[in-house]
Amino acid sequence: MMDLNQFQGSSVLGGGMTLPYLWCSLHLSHTTVKALMNHPNGGVEISRIQENDEYLLKHLQSIEGDTWRTFCTAAGMTAYGAVALSWCKDAVLTQVWEGWKTSGFPLKPLPEFERPARLLNSALLPRTNKLSEIVSAANNSSLAICAIISALKEPLFFDLPRDMLVSAPPQVAAFLKSRMLQTPNRAIEDPALTACWTNTVRSTEFDVWEAA
Repeated sequence: MMDLNQFQGSSVLGGGMTLPYLWCSLHLSHTTVKALMNHPNGGVEISRIQENDEYLLKHLQSIEGDTWRTFCTAAGMTAYGAVALSWCKDAVLTQVWEGWKTSGFPLKPLPEFERPARLLNSALLPRTNKLSEIVSAANNSSLAICAIISALKEPLFFDLPRDMLVSAPPQVAAFLKSRMLQTPNRAIEDPALTACWTNTVRSTEFDVWEAA
């Protein structure tokens, strides 16, 4: 049995886990998952790591958000630190987005960049796949819109007026293009919309197709 006396005075979670241990585990997982993405049989292991990270994050439900945020500020705020904040018992999404912006971690429509968003506490996210409701819940923040889209477990429903779709800023346009390409019938039906988003993201950091 682990001797917890050495951690006296620190915040100890279930199973004797400390905040530094949780923080390090999340970031090590990112490195491991990124390596496995290029492995032909990495899917099963990636799923196992995802489940384990969610299990670890649930331990933050007994921790005040200010405690976790203070720790992350000292360590250096990262996207994973910000996402973990969503699991704290008094979590507020606006603080999650603030932390993510502070980290500077770019959210792009690629698996390795979307992974932090897929660890968000689903209890705080809008229970919808309608783009109009996602935009409303995100208060029109590009980062928040794209993070919520990344966390979706079902196809995105494009229910906004066309004039709003074509005027999407580059980061959002990149995600809309990505999701529409995942629904081939829709992309075939409206190639002009996809072409519009292609022009919007061209020469920006969100043009992952150009980078490829």
